[in-house]
Amino acid sequence: RNLFSMLTQRLRATNSSLASHDYLLSQLRIKNTELEIMNLKLNQLTDLNNKFLGLATNDISNPISTIMGLLAILSSGTLGNISENQREIIKQIRDESVFIQNLIGDLINIGKIEACKTDINLEEVDLTDVVIMAFEVFKTIAYQKRINFIIKRPEITFPKVNMDSIRIREVINNIFSNALKYCAPYKTVETCFDKSDTEIIVSIRDQGPGMSENEIESIFNPFNIIDGK
Repeated sequence: RNLFSMLTQRLRATNSSLASHDYLLSQLRIKNTELEIMNLKLNQLTDLNNKFLGLATNDISNPISTIMGLLAILSSGTLGNISENQREIIKQIRDESVFIQNLIGDLINIGKIEACKTDINLEEVDLTDVVIMAFEVFKTIAYQKRINFIIKRPEITFPKVNMDSIRIREVINNIFSNALKYCAPYKTVETCFDKSDTEIIVSIRDQGPGMSENEIESIFNPFNIIDGK
């Protein structure tokens, strides 16, 4: 009897273990099904996002191409003679149009966005020229806002830097844009250059409201935007 009782208890324990195992497998199948449904919905949303992005970038790119075509006509003198100042402004508009087209090219490449990365195209570039080019574009905005927009060009020629000029130009544009956005009339935004043994330093100083310590800590977080006060 004792042997029979022991076998019965073990059999019950085994059956209980098998039932528990079957229950866990059932729950696992349910979770897998839920994940498959969520993944399908995510893929559908990604497809919709990609289609929208493709349409949006195309809609933006078309008028920019038109603008560049009209600028070419103006530059040619077909519509009449233009002054040197007008020619310089046309050049700035054309340079900015090319810059925007390059940014749109990155957006059109959906693979880069899905991978959360952008190609870096390194080349030997004069950093001073990149900064001055951005400065010339924002100079008109500063004049309209009555802001003292100053650049102290280096007295010596700096060596070229191995960098992606498009990405650095984005950074400089953002800094100039924010400096002018939050700077009051008659205040100053000053850009200057310096050089150490290993670095070329670009300093952009403004007289805006500044940022709190918490804002400074989070400023380089992806997609973070600081509200100026």
